[in-house]
Amino acid sequence: MQKAAERLAFVEGRVSELSSAVDGLRHGIAGVDQRVAALEVRMDQRFSTVDQRLATLDATMDRRFSEVDAKMSLEFLWMLGVQITIFAAMIGTILTAFFAR
Repeated sequence: MQKAAERLAFVEGRVSELSSAVDGLRHGIAGVDQRVAALEVRMDQRFSTVDQRLATLDATMDRRFSEVDAKMSLEFLWMLGVQITIFAAMIGTILTAFFAR
């Protein structure tokens, strides 16, 4: 019976050690969980900041593209006007040469 009592005391000691180890693991996991939650909050803040910066950049790019589009439309009209004028001058020159004979 003595051996059974010794074995039972040994098993109780091991269970107590394992129980304290599990408690330590639980405490460590709780700390990791808190760190992950804090990291999640920081990442949300960073993503919000990046979203705001991208929205600002998008608005700026839209404005600039609109300005370039307006400028290109005006330059296209000038180019078209010059081409029509040159075409009319060429036709006039051809007709003058044709009727001058």
